[in-house]
Amino acid sequence: LYDIAFFKYGNQKYYSVSLQKKLPAKLFSYDGDYPGKLVLSDFTPIKLIASKQDNHIRQLTFSYKRQKHQLEIPYNQHVVDFLATYPQMNIGEYFHSPLNETTANALLSQLKPLVKDLSETEAVNLLLSFVQNAFKYETDGEQFGAENYMFIEETIHYRASDCEDRSIIFAWLVKNLLNIEVVGLDFPGHIATAVVLQKPEGRTIKHNNKIYTIADPTYINARVGMKMPQYKNVVPKVISN
Repeated sequence: LYDIAFFKYGNQKYYSVSLQKKLPAKLFSYDGDYPGKLVLSDFTPIKLIASKQDNHIRQLTFSYKRQKHQLEIPYNQHVVDFLATYPQMNIGEYFHSPLNETTANALLSQLKPLVKDLSETEAVNLLLSFVQNAFKYETDGEQFGAENYMFIEETIHYRASDCEDRSIIFAWLVKNLLNIEVVGLDFPGHIATAVVLQKPEGRTIKHNNKIYTIADPTYINARVGMKMPQYKNVVPKVISN
């Protein structure tokens, strides 16, 4: 966990569950008997958040091959408010976090007709165009004043997003809409993705004996297989998804 206070006792880290950024100068503990077995806490999000219905609508507009598309995606403000209190985790955790059912169904039902009759490569390119152009880009520093990995509901809610947020939502769409294998890519100061295509093209990487074609949701108007020029000779780390 990041950006919250912790202390070490022996070889174990103890984090402040109140999300404090600074702990008191002195801490005291005591021996005690606890019922049951103590287990380590795990912040990996594996279940959907139960919440009252409170749907807001985000209009998302993009164009692909000169045809304009507009989506209306509902999201739950209560869920967004809860996620704002969630501690920051390793980036890989966000790539397999669950998504509110209402938001998920809206994304899939409105994008599915757009990719239905496209080839595999063109379907990926359409989803790239959607994520590249439907969301305003801002760094976390500009929008929040600090690094802030976002869950998909937050990306839908907030006015802007950056490379890791776009990679997370793009990876979710590729898996759930096209049933294509996808991984995150960690470049120095930049996050992107790569997908397994039946016919790889352009810039690729090899991972687990499979060829992944680079797909960058932040490289505006770049098609699958294109890599940002500044990372031309950089081999990224793979974020397993």
